[in-house]
Amino acid sequence: MRIPTKDTIDSAAYNLPCYWKQGRFRQDRMLHPEASVRPNGYAAEHFAYNMKGDDAINTIVMVCCIVIMILMRKTRKFLSGQSHDFFLPEHQKKNQQGTTTAIERSLPLFLIIILGILGSMLFYYYRHNILDTRMPGNMPPHYLMLACAGCIYAFFLLRHLLYTFVNWVFFDKINRQQWYKACCYILYLETLAVLPVTLICLYLDLPPVYMLSVTVLILISAKMLLIIKTYQIFFPKLYGILHLLSYLCALEAIPIFVLWEIMNGIADAMTV
Repeated sequence: MRIPTKDTIDSAAYNLPCYWKQGRFRQDRMLHPEASVRPNGYAAEHFAYNMKGDDAINTIVMVCCIVIMILMRKTRKFLSGQSHDFFLPEHQKKNQQGTTTAIERSLPLFLIIILGILGSMLFYYYRHNILDTRMPGNMPPHYLMLACAGCIYAFFLLRHLLYTFVNWVFFDKINRQQWYKACCYILYLETLAVLPVTLICLYLDLPPVYMLSVTVLILISAKMLLIIKTYQIFFPKLYGILHLLSYLCALEAIPIFVLWEIMNGIADAMTV
């Protein structure tokens, strides 16, 4: 058996980390730094990404909740009047004229911003929990959510331009004002309904299928209210049903279908 000499020990020590050469027992004859050391245990694994553990997502959700509470407090009289106008058309005819504040005029903008953020989170929840897609390299889905929110904002802008042009061509000013207030009120109800669904999806471990069903039910209810008010305001006669169907297909159904396809295309390109 070959006994290592002092020279071989010193030459091997130069190839080891500094804490081997600076150890307390460096001069001890029982120290064998040339001996290999095998690490014990298992290799570390990354935890899967979870939205409720993301500080950025939690901060954005908290800000959205605060903004909605402020809007509810600042516009409670306006929204109370809109509730009467929405469900009581005769009351609406008696209150055609009325002044609105700056925050009431900017209410749809705040609602669209919040709805775009919440919609992008729900879309990622659907892709992650229903379709079981993952971001490459365990990356957070911030860029995907940002792209989806941008698509939702573009959808609302395009829909607003189309509705404004078509309504300006075919309907009078009073009907356009009634429809705008009704659409704003539906958007407000939709945002209030989507917020708790998003909170439940983020922080409670409920079956994803149930939450997807609730979200679809909210969207269908909002569209049904829009159909009813559009029929009451623009197409009160019986033959107006055909005009109503073509009106909603061109301005509502087709843009929603295009939005869904674009968001899925972006998600397919960014996920694995």
